[in-house]
Amino acid sequence: MENLGRLPDWYVRNSMSPLAPVTLLDGTLRDVGIDIRRFPASFHGTWAEHAAWGVASAVAAARLLLAGQLVGAATIARQQVERWGLMRASVNGLSRDPGESIQDFLARAWSHPETSVAADMPHERPAHSGSIDYELGDRDSVEEPRLDHSHVRLSDGSEVCPAVVYGLLSEIMHGDACRDHLRWESGALLNPASVPADSAFAVSVVADAISLSLREVKFMIAATAIVKDKQGRAAHLLKSPERFTSPAPHAGNDERASEERLAFRNGRIVRFTPAPLSADVSRPPLWALMPLLPREGLDPAVLSALARRAKVYESVLDRKRPAGRLYRDDELTTLAFASHRYSSTLGGQKMMEREREHFGTDFNVDNLTSRGTSHLLVSELAGLAAGWATNDDVLTASALVASSLRSAFWLWLEDDDRAMALLRCSLEQTARVRVWRLKPTRAAKLERSSATSPKDWLNAAGWKRLAPLARALSEFSHAQSDSRWDGARGLLAALQVDADPETSPFTARGSALDLVTTLAARETVATIRAEHSTVIADSATSLLESVGFEVAPDDSSLSALLDHIWSHRSASLGPNQFPTFERNLSDRLP
Repeated sequence: MENLGRLPDWYVRNSMSPLAPVTLLDGTLRDVGIDIRRFPASFHGTWAEHAAWGVASAVAAARLLLAGQLVGAATIARQQVERWGLMRASVNGLSRDPGESIQDFLARAWSHPETSVAADMPHERPAHSGSIDYELGDRDSVEEPRLDHSHVRLSDGSEVCPAVVYGLLSEIMHGDACRDHLRWESGALLNPASVPADSAFAVSVVADAISLSLREVKFMIAATAIVKDKQGRAAHLLKSPERFTSPAPHAGNDERASEERLAFRNGRIVRFTPAPLSADVSRPPLWALMPLLPREGLDPAVLSALARRAKVYESVLDRKRPAGRLYRDDELTTLAFASHRYSSTLGGQKMMEREREHFGTDFNVDNLTSRGTSHLLVSELAGLAAGWATNDDVLTASALVASSLRSAFWLWLEDDDRAMALLRCSLEQTARVRVWRLKPTRAAKLERSSATSPKDWLNAAGWKRLAPLARALSEFSHAQSDSRWDGARGLLAALQVDADPETSPFTARGSALDLVTTLAARETVATIRAEHSTVIADSATSLLESVGFEVAPDDSSLSALLDHIWSHRSASLGPNQFPTFERNLSDRLP
């Protein structure tokens, strides 16, 4: 964690720059009646609230990027490019043709001339919406679409091809792009002295995706403002840039632009002290990135510091100057970031209170901390295995397991369904490691084929019976009009063995997290035993079992669980979950 505070200024600035419009977006949302303290992970409600989810998602992706967790950032960013790209297509009356790839459709959508938000409110046609079927195992291309298409030029002059960005994000999620960054995260622990060359590229891909998404979110929020007779506000918003406009400040000493700071010793928060503003790039403090655990992101000192920043941010939205001057772009965006993280902590505290009410006197806050420690151990062990691997593909797969498991746990703490999308990555890459251990010839063949899908890795690993789990997890990777997140949650609840029907919907995602993490732990230990050291494998087994993981092989127990999961292979996911767009939405606006 401490290395995060020493990442290069260019890394931080390029990660934060696409959040430049967030302040105007938040201000406009507040003007049309949206509570900026709404639960960030909720996409439900009016269209304005759905757009607010888009803004919160951009901050969530940037936060994971700032934490070095590339796979998590790419997963959220790709989902948002898909969601708002399809919205753009619908506003312009475009629908996806049968057999048309999602990338070609996105290229067409973003090539269409802008539609006046004053004339048209968004709508979406569910026919041929292009939900990516897990069974088909679609993989995306990183090549420019062959059809005639246009690129998007952002306010900083950069030119972006949405289709290529979508494809690159998919490649990152499958471990086929930016491999050096993954290794840097899992092996070098984000050492700022050894930032790999492809990290700059990785950051730019995620940043481009965030900018594309917020560009469309901006149109939706502006349309809402127009319907609410706030044309001036809408016009101001539409003129806002997608990236920082003020020049980067001169890089000097290690002091960060911040009016507050928490100090750390041995990874623990030990005191709170004021820190002067400096001329360096303003960056979110380390404690604003932390996972929402009781002694980290939910520590009282962190909550107090975030609350103070949120109050300053709200005064800025009230058109005041709390610093007695105008803020630079990076300073203002850092305040906006802290404000959004404060909203996340409010949600985390509510979830904690719900747990307290449910368990009563049996509630123990240390249980959540212990759970965090156990999941972190598996992630770190996978990272160690990646560092020891002599096979490049096994190295990448293990590094991706380490990264995706960490992000999945962080998002699960925030009650964010996209934690399950990260578990899909973890499951696929764990199966990949397993195939390399048990069937290296088969693994090499799968690696050489461009048509290889997650399903192929599961089948080759002997985990075909996990298909219902993979199906449910895959559903959370997309946000299309026919995505069925509620149905996927219902399937995850059913996959639990002997679960209480009353509580199973609330434990479903945690159960899936535990299962995938256990599979990753077992396979990582098995690989270490087979390829590196039985002594280390034995020690790792003892350590993991001491924190509750069943790592020792028990094929009969696992087989019974797989049979139970397989028995739900025909389960229906029910009706579409995400809202469809309609022409006349004035009655649904806040």
